[in-house]
Amino acid sequence: KPVVVSETGEIIESPAGIPEIPEPQPVKSASFNEEKFLKNFNPPKDFQPMPLDEAKKIESEKDGVYGSMETEKLFYRMNSLIKQLKNNHLSPEEADLISLKLNAILTILLDRKMSIESAVQ
Repeated sequence: KPVVVSETGEIIESPAGIPEIPEPQPVKSASFNEEKFLKNFNPPKDFQPMPLDEAKKIESEKDGVYGSMETEKLFYRMNSLIKQLKNNHLSPEEADLISLKLNAILTILLDRKMSIESAVQ
C-alpha cells in the first residue's frame, strides 16, 4: 500500500485519492527455443537409454505420460529430478524411481533431438 514520507523521514499513512501502485509483474524470461535446446542437448556420458516406447509410458503424477509432454515441460522436469537426486535424504526406492523418470525424460529428449537432426539433413 503506498505511503507518504514526511520531510523528517517519518512514514505518514497513505492519503486517500492516491492510486494503488500495482505490484511489478515478474518479467517472463526469453521464450523457450525447443529447436535450439534440442540441438544443444547432450545426455550425461554414462546415460543408457531405455526403450523409447517404455520411456513414453512413464507418467508424472500431475501431467500425464512423458511421451505427450512438450519439450519445455520435460526440460523443467528433468532439472527438477536432477535436483531431487542431489538430495541425500532419499530412500533407495525414491532414488530409483527418480532415476527411472530422469532416464525416461533423457531418452525422449534424445529421440526428439535425433528427429530434428535427421529432419534438417
